[in-house]
Amino acid sequence: MVLIGQFSSRSSESSSKGLKSRVRELEEKYANLLMDRGYREVLNPHTLSERDLELQEIDEDGYIKTKRGLIPLQDSSRWLPTLECVSNNLTLPIKLFSSSMSLFNSFNFSVVVVDNEVDLNEMKRISNFLLSDHDFSIGYKRDVASSPLSKSGDILLNEDNVGEYGLYSLSTLSNFGIEDPVGYLRLDLASVLASISSLSSRKSLYPQLTGVLSLTDEALAKSVSIDKVPLTEFGKAVKKKISKEITKERVKGTRGRSKLLETSFKDRVVQVWVLNEGGTTSKGLFNEIYAWNGGLYTVPRTNITDALKKVKEEGSSTGIHLVDAVASRLAWEAEHMSGDRKLIELEDIDSIESANITLPRNLRSSIDTSNLKGEIDLELELKLSGLS
Repeated sequence: MVLIGQFSSRSSESSSKGLKSRVRELEEKYANLLMDRGYREVLNPHTLSERDLELQEIDEDGYIKTKRGLIPLQDSSRWLPTLECVSNNLTLPIKLFSSSMSLFNSFNFSVVVVDNEVDLNEMKRISNFLLSDHDFSIGYKRDVASSPLSKSGDILLNEDNVGEYGLYSLSTLSNFGIEDPVGYLRLDLASVLASISSLSSRKSLYPQLTGVLSLTDEALAKSVSIDKVPLTEFGKAVKKKISKEITKERVKGTRGRSKLLETSFKDRVVQVWVLNEGGTTSKGLFNEIYAWNGGLYTVPRTNITDALKKVKEEGSSTGIHLVDAVASRLAWEAEHMSGDRKLIELEDIDSIESANITLPRNLRSSIDTSNLKGEIDLELELKLSGLS
């Protein structure tokens, strides 16, 4: 049986400041952050049993022989029996974490998310959420994935490798009867502490390092993520519908009260109404966000100026269009509605807040965001009905 922790905070009783004590403090900090967001702790993770795991048969590539075939000898593999046990007993999204799933004696803190729409960006957002409080540079480096992950990458803190993130391969999941996509994230807490201590020591010796670490355009682009995002199946369904309808430019030039869309999910119905009496402006929604020369820029899809052509050619795309960020915010608002209607004004984009994107805290004061632009003028009303 797998014991799943309840939604309560942990408390630390350690007083020593040795490595294990500091790891324990960091582990409990991350655990409380995740439990506040609805994650559950796996208290006694199912591992590949001695009967199922024939450790004497380890091949030269580091794979172990099990009844289900070859499984790599690594931390991500240890989640598979747990996921097999809980995937059919909990409703999506399933969000779990554990600090005791390492096959070896190391300090791993790992997170898995089971959801229809989980992707690499979602796992990066979780990593940003956990690491951004350390006030250091966070980066990601895609790597060639190895089983059981079909897509993966390294998590970098101060350019040091402190973990990995990825998606499990569908073939591996099917071997364990898991039908939904699963995202995975692992942080080596000892490496996180070592990276922080290393840079802190260098800063005390070299005060000039107290400034922000220089980032490549690619690293800056990867550090950008959407801020307010829907977390429930309901919210994600609303976001998908809003993105689709806005992309059709159904709001272009709309005057007076008109219904933009209506969508239902289980027992809930959401309507989005446009209220602009003087006409709407929405062309800025289709701008794409780029990182270039230490700043963030929005590049339109048509009528690009010479200056922005240079940004597009030389910079790195974040992969985020303003329409995605706006749709995420509207769906997030729908998730958090306490009544049956809510008015929302979307005006010209001129900051990361108005664009509904976010950066790691240590970068916010040093990255030039003055070139985030988007012409938007939308007065919207969200209407929610059918709540049980």
